[in-house]
Amino acid sequence: MIKILHIISGLNRGGSETLLLDFIKNSSGDFEHVVWYYETNEICEMVPDYKQFGIEVINLTTFKVWFKFRDLPETIQKIKEINPQLVHLHNQYFWKFSYALAAKLAGKKVITTLHYIPKNFRYPKPLLLFVFEYFLNFLLEKQIAISSEVQKIQNKRFKTNYKLLQIISNGVDFEKLKITRSKQEILTELNLSEQNLIVGTVGNTRWEKGTDLLVEAVNFLKNDFQNLKVVVVGEVRNDNFTKNALQKIKDLKLESFFVFTGKKTSIANFVNCFEIFVLPSRSEGFGLALVEAMFLEKPCVAFKTGGISDIVRNENLGFLAEHENSEDFAKQLKKMLLLSQTEKIQIGKNAKKFVVENFSIQIFTKQYEKLYLKICGK
Repeated sequence: MIKILHIISGLNRGGSETLLLDFIKNSSGDFEHVVWYYETNEICEMVPDYKQFGIEVINLTTFKVWFKFRDLPETIQKIKEINPQLVHLHNQYFWKFSYALAAKLAGKKVITTLHYIPKNFRYPKPLLLFVFEYFLNFLLEKQIAISSEVQKIQNKRFKTNYKLLQIISNGVDFEKLKITRSKQEILTELNLSEQNLIVGTVGNTRWEKGTDLLVEAVNFLKNDFQNLKVVVVGEVRNDNFTKNALQKIKDLKLESFFVFTGKKTSIANFVNCFEIFVLPSRSEGFGLALVEAMFLEKPCVAFKTGGISDIVRNENLGFLAEHENSEDFAKQLKKMLLLSQTEKIQIGKNAKKFVVENFSIQIFTKQYEKLYLKICGK
């Protein structure tokens, strides 16, 4: 039995947290998994989900500030106490270095997954980050990039050697994507009808998810598709970005086009109602919501950014717009809307076949377990 210690910042309901849970649930009996999260000021609503499946969860806050190196002894001691064969990090930037250093000093092998696209910081952080990323090369066995774009940017920005970088695309537990409510029931809840042309997306209202770019794209289409309804499934945040995006909807007189559902858990029921799925994200390390929509046979339109190009590889699978170009996004969406129903159905079927063959949680799990065995010399 090989014990793996996963270290993650928190267990709030999010992409990497859900992915980690699905991975452990699908892992073979040859592996024991322990999860350590260190943010205690978060809700961490997924802790019961982990415990429900018998996964040991540890909450211990060390490195509340990443450079608080006096926490090193406590962190090293805790890792030794857990005694894993391998420490798998799921955190970001400077915290990644702090925990990698502690794990290495505890005598453990360490890998990390880059669940994000490495971003630019303001000076002097880029210089500091470059230094710490350089020293990470000596602490880690592997850095796992979730897409070819993440791998490329990590290499370009931090000069991480390609020999240290390996791509393992995210996996989706397709068994969870079950339709449990009728389409009519959802439409009634949203105060919509089948006469509406329904386009939808899944994601919280934040800059990375491009809510404002979607508003701009709809503004280009409003005269051509007056029965268009855009459903946004996800948390409507109370921040300046969201306030500005909502104000833009009012300024452009687009209130009748948008429906914000708020946070939902049974996402598949809502995506099932969409004619077309759109992903207006500025930044996506991978694009789990896109893969889920493709599994549900929805023709998709997205920006060409991050890992999206690994998923929508040609127009038989969906349409891509130039990065952050809302006019081109509107153009691609219009092109999709004007396709015949037969053509849309075929794109949806192509998309489902492709993601099942490439992005299932079972494929993802086997790739990681193979890597674990290799690193542990098994």
